[in-house]
This record gives sequence, structure tokens and C-alpha cells, in this order.
Amino acid sequence: MKCLICKGKGYIVYGEGPQDNIMCEYCMGSTNQLELKFERGDKVKKVGGDYTYEGSVRSIIHKRSGQIRFVVEDDRGMLFIFNDTSLVKA
Repeated sequence: MKCLICKGKGYIVYGEGPQDNIMCEYCMGSTNQLELKFERGDKVKKVGGDYTYEGSVRSIIHKRSGQIRFVVEDDRGMLFIFNDTSLVKA
């Protein structure tokens, strides 16, 4: 599988399939999984705002800007995208 960003410069890709945001180690640069607040499979809940939401991290998205987003799926199968400041471990 090729990285979606560089189209194959790097060697290690993260993700399980075409539905995931696939990115190689080269493109991740200084952002690696050790620096992430959550990992895939972590149970999380949204904090703040006017609604509640709980689920598990299904994917980690690395934006071209370098920002990180977490795709969270609840028991109904609904997906929401959050930044790390909106989530805590459940």
C-alpha cells in the first residue's frame, strides 16, 4: 500500500485498509504514535459543549497542516472527528 501523501517515499504505513487515512513514517515526520494522546481502539468521550458522545478511536488523521484529528465511532456506528482537546479517555 502506498502513502496517500507522498505516494510511496516512505516504507511503513499506518492503517488497516482503504477506508483509513494511510500515511507513511516519512510523511508523519516528528508526529509519531508515541506523541499521540490516544491510540486506535481507545475508549474516549467528548468533553465540553452542549452534547455528549462516547465511542472508540477508529482512525487517526494527520492533516497536511500537521494537526491531528481522531475519528471516533459510537455504538450506533456514527462517526465524528475530534481534536485531542475535545476528548478524554472513558
